[in-house]
Amino acid sequence: MRSLLGHPTHLSGLIYWGLIAVFTLTNSLVLQIKPKLLKQQLQGFIAGSVILVLSIIPQYFNWTIDYTINSGQLFNNNILLSSIYKGHQPIGLYSHRGHSAFVLAAAAAAILSSWKSKIFSSKVLLILPVIITALLLTQTRAGIVALLASLVFLMGNNRIVWISAITSLVLIISISTTRQIEGISIVKQLTSDRLWIWEISKSAINKNPYHGYGLDGFNIAYPQMKNVKKEVIFTPYTKSHNLIIDWAVSIGVAGAALYLLIFGYCFFINESPLSAVVIVYLVYTMTWFESGQFTHIAWWALSLFNYEKSINNYNFTSQPKVCTSLESTVRSRISTAVKGVFRKLPIW
Repeated sequence: MRSLLGHPTHLSGLIYWGLIAVFTLTNSLVLQIKPKLLKQQLQGFIAGSVILVLSIIPQYFNWTIDYTINSGQLFNNNILLSSIYKGHQPIGLYSHRGHSAFVLAAAAAAILSSWKSKIFSSKVLLILPVIITALLLTQTRAGIVALLASLVFLMGNNRIVWISAITSLVLIISISTTRQIEGISIVKQLTSDRLWIWEISKSAINKNPYHGYGLDGFNIAYPQMKNVKKEVIFTPYTKSHNLIIDWAVSIGVAGAALYLLIFGYCFFINESPLSAVVIVYLVYTMTWFESGQFTHIAWWALSLFNYEKSINNYNFTSQPKVCTSLESTVRSRISTAVKGVFRKLPIW
């Protein structure tokens, strides 16, 4: 039952992934028949991100707001009755600020992609500063880095973009390393001590490498652990905080490889105008994890099978699509042989 439903907070179990598969294939078919519906889908996603921004702003000024039935009620001076810590605000309408950060970064990437693909006019860029500001308010480094990576992917041939991205990364690293925590190395500070979680996840994989522990397997493999006082407590972590490691723990090494194979098929074969959203997902989940609260956004971007072929007879504007970025360079370097291998795979 746990593997079917997943962790109570994330609900990314087998049922969720079954729904993801159905959604990805059906949305692909719908957009192949009526590609203009992508514009309406994007409008809905952007509108939702604006609502998320509006929910974050009040929390920045008053951390006790959590939009639950117990909003404003304290458990103690630093924790709300809903178990939200003061230092974790603002979280928006999600259960953690990290989830909100991913959605905001993905929304910013979607706005840039849709503008670059001529789906929307330049007016849509007016929303971008608001979303980026909210992303900065979440104080989530992974979200900022993921957005920078998607920006480089979209506008990679622009020297100004590269300089801005490198400068931003230096600032993020500088801020992270100046917050010294006694006894913790710089690498651990940059990864928020993810290395320890990865190490014990590796032990779990070594014990059960073939079929894993079931979906959301980290918490199944380690339901309890010892704290610094050597006391046995319930595991405070729900995932391994790395896309590949999480899948290997949950469904084994072969299952993780199959997931990456399907992901690679969806990304490299299809010319999705929302590829930058997928880049946000990939970069973000290197130090984070998948969740039923937001993973479907990435698979929505991956669901645009044959979209470029379908859109040939339908133009959002009269202007031709211009593609001079790193995106086109990356795709052009994927050899015909590699594409042929993916096409021959009986995945779909």
